[in-house]
Amino acid sequence: LEARDRFLAVLDEAQDLVGGDWDVRDDPTPRECVIPLWIPGERYPALRVGDAPASVSAAADRIEEAWNGAGMRVTRTDIGDVIEVKGESAEGELVVLRVSASASTLLGESECRPL
Repeated sequence: LEARDRFLAVLDEAQDLVGGDWDVRDDPTPRECVIPLWIPGERYPALRVGDAPASVSAAADRIEEAWNGAGMRVTRTDIGDVIEVKGESAEGELVVLRVSASASTLLGESECRPL
């Protein structure tokens, strides 16, 4: 559960950085995954939908800075009027924030941990 708790803490921090009200739709059911050497594992998915941030670019900047500071590999992409910030940890954790003038979406998966 340590990996799941750390993952959820990253999402909680991201919500605070973006601001607004969020609807947490995290799936508590782990998904199967395979760790190198064919060891079965599990990872936890998450989905959170929130209000549009006061400033789309400022929200994306704050997330990018926080995830870089946490040692993640961060990519930022503009997709029309949406800014996507994707963070990947060395452990295989994946978090994606999409912000626009109409909404914010935060989704991802925890790292794969042995069963």
